[in-house]
Amino acid sequence: MTRGPDDDLPTPGPSEPVPSWSEYRQLEQAVHDYLDHEPKDLAWNDIWRALAAIMGECQRDAFVDAFDLSQPAERPCIRRLITGEDECPC
Repeated sequence: MTRGPDDDLPTPGPSEPVPSWSEYRQLEQAVHDYLDHEPKDLAWNDIWRALAAIMGECQRDAFVDAFDLSQPAERPCIRRLITGEDECPC
């Protein structure tokens, strides 16, 4: 395979939806506002930590649904997913 002049360029990042809707623009603005602020607790200056706190319950519920679990476990246990056991033996 022959390499072309564009082969060394980085791959393009994700593109926004076209046309974008007002909720998308609101979220985009909120993210930019969060990135620009200086929180009193510096542990929260990481947007991924903030998004995880905000989205945690939604992600947990999606995980429970995806693996057809009756409820989230009291503690994380990957063995439950591998073996299908109801309880974590650890």
